[in-house]
Amino acid sequence: MWISEQSLLKFHEVTAKTIAKTIAKTIAKTIAKTIAKTISVFFSSPSSFPMGFLSILSLSQICWYRY
Repeated sequence: MWISEQSLLKFHEVTAKTIAKTIAKTIAKTIAKTIAKTISVFFSSPSSFPMGFLSILSLSQICWYRY
């Protein structure tokens, strides 16, 4: 009985780690896509670089003030 309980615990541990890794990868992909979309919107052309940069700076300052 003890061996089956031990193997069941190991199974749950491995399953939990796998789920955690999958969630972390999904979150990382979502963040990367969001950043890429934001950059493409703010920096759509070379002439918009200064305005895009200032827009991101102002957004980051707003986020800092909120917390």
